[in-house]
Amino acid sequence: MNVLLVTQHFPPEIGAASNRMNNIAYYLNEENINLTVLTSEPTYPNRDLYKNISWNKKDNNLENIEILRVQSFYNDYSSNKVKRIGLYLNFMIRGILDALKNKKKFDRIIVTSPPIFAVVIGVILKKRYKAKLILDIRDLWPDSVKELKLFKNEMILKPAYIFEDIMYRKADKIIINSKGFIEPLKSKGLDENKIIYIPNGIMKQELNKINNDFKKKNDIIEIVYAGTIGYAQGIDSLIEIAKNLRSHTNIRFKIIGTGVELEKIRDLIKSYNLNNIELLGVVSKDKVFRELSKCHIGFIHLKDIEVFKTVIPSKIFEYMLAKLPILAGVKGYIASMIYEKNIGLVSEPYDIKSMSENILKLANNEELRKKIIDNQSRLLKQEFIWDENIKKLIDLL
Repeated sequence: MNVLLVTQHFPPEIGAASNRMNNIAYYLNEENINLTVLTSEPTYPNRDLYKNISWNKKDNNLENIEILRVQSFYNDYSSNKVKRIGLYLNFMIRGILDALKNKKKFDRIIVTSPPIFAVVIGVILKKRYKAKLILDIRDLWPDSVKELKLFKNEMILKPAYIFEDIMYRKADKIIINSKGFIEPLKSKGLDENKIIYIPNGIMKQELNKINNDFKKKNDIIEIVYAGTIGYAQGIDSLIEIAKNLRSHTNIRFKIIGTGVELEKIRDLIKSYNLNNIELLGVVSKDKVFRELSKCHIGFIHLKDIEVFKTVIPSKIFEYMLAKLPILAGVKGYIASMIYEKNIGLVSEPYDIKSMSENILKLANNEELRKKIIDNQSRLLKQEFIWDENIKKLIDLL
């Protein structure tokens, strides 16, 4: 069986999409499935990040996989909306051409979205090869960009919704990474039997990743955010919390990552003259984990937008693996999960007072942190192990 995995993001690119696709590719390869990955040259967040990496060579863990790299004319993921759409269209058009040049006949096609433009490749190749199309949905696009007001022009949004309807109808099965997507998808007319839940998570081999090399110092309590600094996350909320708690000299903050809002965050820190917060920028996956393991609390935040009530931010699994109680400013499915599973403390988005109080509650109560960490360990093993959950995808193939 020949399987084509279409994803605009793939290692060595950083980010949640790349990590998810890398895990899927790894496990399909372990099953000796004849897998080809169609992806872009690494561009996110910018090409310079990868200039010293031989990304055209195959990863040792994926040595049996053919990786087709679509040439990109863009050097970064610009905040300019026209350039961003151009980057997506470049991958779509050149991806179709590159895939058709390949001599393999594909029996199964897996496409991940967003960006929604990548799905065009899958829809065309499904017809070309009479293949089964499996759609992996990581975000409810275009709802999310509409609610964030990133695109307000109906000339753009109307065709996007038309294509969204087409891609759902053309897909033989739809994979989701959050159960929060089920009701919105059903409201769009999808049969629930067509939807398969395969969450993000951790590999079984990672369960013992924490060892004595990563002992936390309890005289200083560090709160960390690791991830995209974009429109959706509202990371300015963490700066406001740092300002609110600046008199607590034993509490410090750390931000790992980059994104279109990074300069705004830098300016805010400078304007408040804060010395209790550190920006580490982009670091390797291994270094991210080392940094997380030194900290005590993991921060997640999403703006108060309806579509974000459906998601599970993937960073939550890295936090739990690193034994970090979660401080959250969220609503919806993820808020319920954190509360019901007792894996952290939840406030409403941008409720600076409540989030500050929750930090102090966690910082001053080591027993509470230990109880939460025990709950996290149990939850990871029960529900979020890739080795178990990937079997659902293998069965689909």
